Amino acid sequence: MNKTLNNILYNVAYQILNMIIPLITAPYISRIMGPDGVGIYSYSTSVASYFAVFMLLGIANYGSRTIAINTNKSKEDLSTIFWGMYAFQLLSSVVVLLVYIGYLMFFEMEYKSALIAQFFYLLSVMADISWYFAGTGQFKVTVTRGMVIKILQTVSIFTFVNEANDIIIYILIMTFGTLVGSFALWPIVLKQICFVKISAKIVGKHVKPNLVLFLPLLASSVFVYMDKIMLQIITNTTSNVGWYEYAEKIVRIPLTVVSAIGVVMMPKISAMATKTGEVALGKYMQISMRYIALLGSAMCFGIGAIAPELSVVYLGNEFFPCGSLMQLLSCVIIFSSFANILRTQYLIPMKKDRAYVFSIIAGAVVNLLLNMMLIPPFGAMGAVVGTIGAEVTVCLGHVWSVRKQLPLKKYFKEWLHFVLCGVIMLIFVRSIGAFVESLSSRLAVEIMLGIVSYCVLAVLVLFAKKDDLFLRLLRKRSL
Repeated sequence: MNKTLNNILYNVAYQILNMIIPLITAPYISRIMGPDGVGIYSYSTSVASYFAVFMLLGIANYGSRTIAINTNKSKEDLSTIFWGMYAFQLLSSVVVLLVYIGYLMFFEMEYKSALIAQFFYLLSVMADISWYFAGTGQFKVTVTRGMVIKILQTVSIFTFVNEANDIIIYILIMTFGTLVGSFALWPIVLKQICFVKISAKIVGKHVKPNLVLFLPLLASSVFVYMDKIMLQIITNTTSNVGWYEYAEKIVRIPLTVVSAIGVVMMPKISAMATKTGEVALGKYMQISMRYIALLGSAMCFGIGAIAPELSVVYLGNEFFPCGSLMQLLSCVIIFSSFANILRTQYLIPMKKDRAYVFSIIAGAVVNLLLNMMLIPPFGAMGAVVGTIGAEVTVCLGHVWSVRKQLPLKKYFKEWLHFVLCGVIMLIFVRSIGAFVESLSSRLAVEIMLGIVSYCVLAVLVLFAKKDDLFLRLLRKRSL
């Protein structure tokens, strides 16, 4: 349990850094680049990321799960498994890189320079073996590497990106930093495994399970990357993409904490499942549901409460449309967080891949249909509605899949209590904030009132539930 808690803390610390750095750089980049520059970066990143999905296929989840299950095997056996999976990753990466080069040569014209700069990102994906460290529980390694790279990227942005024409420099800083981070893991992994001869048969046995987990990733990429690509193609306006990019980026910041917990718990539960079968997950799931509900509700209604002021004070007057986009989009935090817990702490560890795949594909279909109907008349707001529809569909699909195995009514009650706290906080903040004239002062007052009011309400809920972790923390602090 201590190692699991340490891994969660390491991963959460890294994800918090991932939250802080965009919070530091976003106001600078938004004012230097404007909505159009941000839109070009977002569009090129989305296109490159879509190719990256086909490079990695399902290796992130399949790789970490497989390594976790086989950590007790001999060094040679573990090395055979590692090289078999990486050989599959390398082959798929080479094929996709060739297709990407062809796309740049024959199809992309308007944003070719930005997409050429994204080539370093695709090379980093080809070299990425973070799934090995996730499977072996060595999160300190990946977290330390990630923190150093993020800090260097931030310093480079403020040093070298000084005007709107520096968009290519900005992309190169982001992509080359990722490439360095991927290569930095190799000296460590080569000390833990040995070189072994692998056959086509060894590589081939990883194809089917990889592709099974790839299908939901391909489907989810529709509402992760395709929104921005469709926005650019349909509206032909990079500012629309820029507004949507920052609205989504700010709203999805809280979800990094949820993802951090899921990344740690998924391989742990996978390893436990091989020993105990359908392992009793009540303890882990209950704790996760309660505290993710607490954090998710705070972030969902907190962002909704301050979005109109935040968009202007934080990003600048050109990003005023982000306010209404963020207010509506913030509701995905609730649905995405709930689905993430079910997915990473039950469906994937228990190899319920079919249910996982079905939910994600259904979400992708809903998103595509809503995007095609709503982006032409409503632009970025249409993409927001498409994203919400996708997240709700995925969540409902996961819920339906586990309805007979998990005590969902108990989980819904956990969320309901904290959602009510969030609603009360939002009403209180908007009511009081309306009396403050200065926009920046209003934002400061709203943030302070939101934090205090929600914390008071959440503590009352935890006391009422006699939450064990919370009461133990209080006893330690009183000693």
